[in-house]
Amino acid sequence: MVYEYRRLEGPNSYLSHFWHLKSHVASSGDTFLIWKRYNPLFEQDQYIREWIVRDGVITKDYYFYIYDSTSQQRKTYPNQVEQNVVFPFDAALDSNLIYRFSTTMTLPPDFVRVKLVRDRRFGEAFDQIYEGDTLPAIAFYSKDFYDLEDTLQGGFWNEQRAVVEVYAQGVGLLQEQVWMPGVEQPEVTQLAGRYTWAAFDSLRQATQNNAQ
Repeated sequence: MVYEYRRLEGPNSYLSHFWHLKSHVASSGDTFLIWKRYNPLFEQDQYIREWIVRDGVITKDYYFYIYDSTSQQRKTYPNQVEQNVVFPFDAALDSNLIYRFSTTMTLPPDFVRVKLVRDRRFGEAFDQIYEGDTLPAIAFYSKDFYDLEDTLQGGFWNEQRAVVEVYAQGVGLLQEQVWMPGVEQPEVTQLAGRYTWAAFDSLRQATQNNAQ
């Protein structure tokens, strides 16, 4: 399935991105979940491959695809994943227990190194209405810490943000709220629709043809 997400700004909204999710069974018998993210221009900008094991989900590959203004081409930027357990199936429901994911990446300009540490915990369970159906849902609370380093001229700085995610059973991520320090209102991204890959590909081709 392909999930369309829109950024909400008061009564208005605009297209934020798409996520294409697909399972893949390797010749070894292992199951992987493949994530491909597309920007509003239908250009792929992220790739994630997660290994589905007996007791959880482990990140194996994580890439960014970013346009480089110097070469006039899209370049691949791999992430070095250090702590890769993103979702344990048998997690304790203690809301104080933290699950950590961390990765290091280099982003344009190519001398900026970024380390992300994400501390995630389970929140409360509740019922959520989606497309007229009442579904079991749960909230996840994360704190993201970014350490940035200028490897060319030297210098370090830090950024952080708080994230609230709402997932519904049988659907997936319904809403994400991102809280930045010193900002009273969060950035809200909402699930706006789901497509088969064929329907999404038709929409992508039609949009690109109209742009030519």
